[in-house]
Amino acid sequence: MSLQYCPLFKGTSGAEGFLKKTNMKTNDLRVLLSTEDRIVAENIQSILEEHEIYTMLVSDNPASSVIGIYMGSSAMETIDIQINNEDYQRAIEILNENTELGIEL
Repeated sequence: MSLQYCPLFKGTSGAEGFLKKTNMKTNDLRVLLSTEDRIVAENIQSILEEHEIYTMLVSDNPASSVIGIYMGSSAMETIDIQINNEDYQRAIEILNENTELGIEL
């Protein structure tokens, strides 16, 4: 499982490739939730992808993981979990069923 940073700018080949591969369109994206905990974000991503709901994790500080390697502490960041707008309600239901996450939407 990898944390995806996707700036969603046109002309960015990495973002376009990811969006094309997962049938996501930039104008159909919606923020499901935001968290400051990378592990929680990755757990949510994993649970949703098990149900074929594809997500993008977008960090407001993409250099935070590199900063953590060099400085030994992690920099503050907020991670937005983005999904297709059409999958939003189903994602809420799936996450509410997964009580081990300890979140309620």
